[in-house]
Amino acid sequence: MHGCSNSQVAQESLLFDKVIVDRNGPTDPWGKASGDINGDGRPDLLVGGHGGRGLVWYENPRWNKHVIDASGSFGTDIEVADLDGDGRMDVVGLRNEGLVWYRNLGNDKWQMTTIDDVGLHDIEIADLDHDGRPDIIGRGQTSFRNTGHTVYLYSNRGGNWQRTAIEVPKGEGLKEADLDQDGWTDIIVNGHWLRNPGKATEGWKLNRFAPDWTWPDACIDVGDINGDGRPDIVMSPAEPAGGQYRLSWFEAPRNPRNSWTEHIVAGNVETTRHFVGLADFDRDGQLDIATATMHQSAGPVGIEVYLNGRLGKEWSKRTIADTGSHNMRIVDVDGDSDPDLFGANWSGPDQQVLLWVNQTCSPGKGCPSWRRHVIDSNRPGKAVFIVPGDIDGDGRVDIAAGGFWYRNPGRPDGIWERHAFGYPANDLVVLADLDGDGDTDAVLTRWRENNADSRFVFAENRGRGKFKLRTDLPAGAGDFLQGRALGHFSSASKLQLALSWHVGGKGIELMTIPPEPMKDAWKIEKIATYSQDEALSSGDIDGDGRLDLLLGTVWLRNSPEGWARFTIDPSRTNPDRNRLADINRDGKLDAVVGFEAISRKGEVIWYEQGPVATQPWIAHPIATVIGPMSLDVADFDGDGDLDVVVGEHNLEHPDMARLLLFENLDGRGGRWREHVLYTGDEHHDGAIAVDIDGDGDVDIVSIGWEHGKVLLYENPGLHGTVTKRPK
Repeated sequence: MHGCSNSQVAQESLLFDKVIVDRNGPTDPWGKASGDINGDGRPDLLVGGHGGRGLVWYENPRWNKHVIDASGSFGTDIEVADLDGDGRMDVVGLRNEGLVWYRNLGNDKWQMTTIDDVGLHDIEIADLDHDGRPDIIGRGQTSFRNTGHTVYLYSNRGGNWQRTAIEVPKGEGLKEADLDQDGWTDIIVNGHWLRNPGKATEGWKLNRFAPDWTWPDACIDVGDINGDGRPDIVMSPAEPAGGQYRLSWFEAPRNPRNSWTEHIVAGNVETTRHFVGLADFDRDGQLDIATATMHQSAGPVGIEVYLNGRLGKEWSKRTIADTGSHNMRIVDVDGDSDPDLFGANWSGPDQQVLLWVNQTCSPGKGCPSWRRHVIDSNRPGKAVFIVPGDIDGDGRVDIAAGGFWYRNPGRPDGIWERHAFGYPANDLVVLADLDGDGDTDAVLTRWRENNADSRFVFAENRGRGKFKLRTDLPAGAGDFLQGRALGHFSSASKLQLALSWHVGGKGIELMTIPPEPMKDAWKIEKIATYSQDEALSSGDIDGDGRLDLLLGTVWLRNSPEGWARFTIDPSRTNPDRNRLADINRDGKLDAVVGFEAISRKGEVIWYEQGPVATQPWIAHPIATVIGPMSLDVADFDGDGDLDVVVGEHNLEHPDMARLLLFENLDGRGGRWREHVLYTGDEHHDGAIAVDIDGDGDVDIVSIGWEHGKVLLYENPGLHGTVTKRPK
């Protein structure tokens, strides 16, 4: 027995799913907020565009977009609160006119009131004077507007807003919290805090908590980091780009008017961390720190969480995304009691409105997760394909790759016995009942690494996985295969295998399998001079009853006159893996394509077939990931629509290569949620969907190029990391 099983739960200290809320939201989305706009008990999301497309809110959970104000230029901050006491949440924002209040009239109707025309950068809402009505706190910024030296308080006096101005040190940053725990909300700015005098509007006393902090522009949050019951403060340098400073938290003394102790979390961080927030992201009972760098940073951009160890004495950084973000918000969007992240870049080419949904499990409690099983830790030789099928006729799905097949032991974590097809059958092409006797046969090639042998081998299954080989089959035109598709292309009586080769210029070939494969002659003919030299998928694309071929961004139409070529996407080249599937459930086949990108970023796109199949199709990007050169389509979460799995081909950093599941949120391919199923396996022509254990859900089998592992990822079912789409 050569097989082995190393079952482990695919868990990291943090696990977030990426959800695209809106690809085409407000232009330059400076302002973000969250709040229950429609009163259904779930937090909704808000975005205001500085460059256009107004102020909108996204309805939880499907994130349908609603317009609050179609016009205007919106600033960096938005807050949600019931200002008029009518039970509906209103919106306070920074518009080009100044500080504005959108009163929620119900039924998605809004009434705007300008409160003040002063230029502000940050706002907070709290009942400062205990009169039962929310007050507004505002502050500008120094670096770009020279307005950061004043904090403004706005008190609602019977519909009129009374303004109080308080001078503070220049800079940026604003937060409200009861620092001295006297029951009155205080105000925190960069390095200083204002003690609330109570009912009086005068007498706000400025206290310094960070005497050695000199960077004027900061993002601020407040929370008990060390578990002593007192509110501590965290600050990150906010802007401008190119500078270096530090990320620190400040330990509150018993009397907050005394000196605070600074603890450096990270030194020499770039001064573009325009977000800092405190929350228990790993659910260990301690507050962690989340930050995000803006896209214009000179150095690497990313969303990061610093995990709190030993009550603020140790910190370990986890990067949860390699994309920038600005002015993020922490919000529990799915009601599972863990903190999620919401944000977007404030400008630039990538302004998608994004959610990062926390899927981290509670320590000691565990949670359902995809389980990784190593079927074979060191399979001899390379393998181009991995194929599932019942080879020994016991009703269980076995696995084959390269020159070997693995008997399903009846449970994923059992011992999978490795069996060779036999010399010289080195690289599996397909599994199917090719001679009509009821068991699963195989077609392989003689190809081995550094030996470009394109001669085919037929392996006849004599029962229970015992094979007899026929080795005198003809050779194909290429070196080794990259694509193959089995089907009845010419007639119902002829089973044929379409072939696409790795080396260029060999076109597409069609191999006809004779009725008696062990005796009759096999025939190979070229059906097209053009090839994209990668994967092939077969399906009736144009609905004429004949099987066509998808090459990637091109498809071949099967007609009595021959094979005609049509282009799906004239603007993109180098497709790699592909699948034909009805993604939007309109009854027509669409295409899902992963583009060739070894150890670098490549696109995953689904193409919507339009009214005329021979015209270019509509491109819908799903994601950009490292090397999307393993791909399949299936209903992984059991909600009736098709999802997409992608394995990353990252040869430079295989320990960072991910297996990703993109959940079709709206059932039409309009919104996708990214799930990281496992990190640490490089994938190549793998990530194949199959119910390997017969439990009714779809699992994944995979292989790579630079390792000899045969891998199985077991689906935990509908209660695992994939959630069912709301009906």
